[in-house]
Amino acid sequence: MRRNTNSNNQQDLSFGERTGRLVLVTTVIGVLGVGYYKLLMLAINILSTKMYMKFPLSIEHIIVTCMLSTGCLVLVSAIYYSYCEFSALNYTQRGVTRRKNVNRADESYSSLFKFSSLYAGISMIVTLLFILTVGLIFQNRFVIVITFLVVVPFAIALFFKKFRKELRKGIVKLRKYVMKNWKVIGAWMFTAYLMLSILILAMSNLQKPSFIINFVNDKTVPIKFHFENKIPEKVILSFYSTDDKGNNAVLTQEVEVNKLDFKRSFIEVTEKQISEKESFSMANFLNKEMNKGLNEAYLPDRSHYDYKYEINSLDFLKSGKNFVIIQFEIDSLSNNRVYKVVNEIDVKDRETFIINTEEFSSRN
Repeated sequence: MRRNTNSNNQQDLSFGERTGRLVLVTTVIGVLGVGYYKLLMLAINILSTKMYMKFPLSIEHIIVTCMLSTGCLVLVSAIYYSYCEFSALNYTQRGVTRRKNVNRADESYSSLFKFSSLYAGISMIVTLLFILTVGLIFQNRFVIVITFLVVVPFAIALFFKKFRKELRKGIVKLRKYVMKNWKVIGAWMFTAYLMLSILILAMSNLQKPSFIINFVNDKTVPIKFHFENKIPEKVILSFYSTDDKGNNAVLTQEVEVNKLDFKRSFIEVTEKQISEKESFSMANFLNKEMNKGLNEAYLPDRSHYDYKYEINSLDFLKSGKNFVIIQFEIDSLSNNRVYKVVNEIDVKDRETFIINTEEFSSRN
């Protein structure tokens, strides 16, 4: 009887009350959507440009990941509620169908606030665990002291039977709560994983690989390679000679160039925090301790790498038509690209060459 009373109270909401809360939620969706997009772009543009030397992620990455995950799920919940509420406002439906729509709208509305607080709680727990883990790894004295002040009283309290009894009750309640909401918690974890993956992918794509291959019309017909930011494990050059009509191709020579054969030059940029003044203050102490392991960062968007190699192809060319086939693979975190470059070189005599294309570039 009690459950039926609550259901009847929910159904007694007027059309104006339902449209009022629907307008409120849709307004929140618009504001949250704009803010979410700006936060995502800000995170990609700022946080993805730094890679810490001793630990790849910082507390900023974790906080932003938690905010993005929570915001994403709140948006999804709000959109789902709006859909349910629109169905409930369809007064052409009667009986059991309308009652189901109304109950579903009311449940999704209450879940919107219930799960928002759950997302916030998960975010706080994940952030604290990250601070604790990084603090213990890099021997953060502030984190160690706080951990000691929490663990020692807890360990002493375990000697008391009443505390152990209450602790068991709390663990049972927590287990029941987690089992009841495991889908919601799992959805948050999965979303957080996706958001963190987006930031990591953005980091890996800051240095875009490119290459230029030049065929120089010179007496030794050198082939010059210039790779930027990424170098293949190996480059295979195959030289084929044919008759004047381009038939009867014969493999003249195959050359394999390893990545260690390339000459290298680069500019690498790192960022270090400014050392604090020697005078002691609590603010300086906390800042120094909390940034342990995170005080030096690599800036991939300001760093640049060049790899060059040159090979003289004259000894591999025969009189008549020749084809040079160059194959290599450039891999990245998200995908691998396989390149095959084919160029024709006609040899009239040992000093006259006709090169079909003198430059190949990934930018073309």
